[in-house]
Amino acid sequence: MNGMVTAQLLYLFYTLLKNELRK
Repeated sequence: MNGMVTAQLLYLFYTLLKNELRK
């Protein structure tokens, strides 16, 4: 898998997780 794609997926997952914790 491409490193850039992995980084984007991790960033997206991190953003979603942060939004969940903010509730």
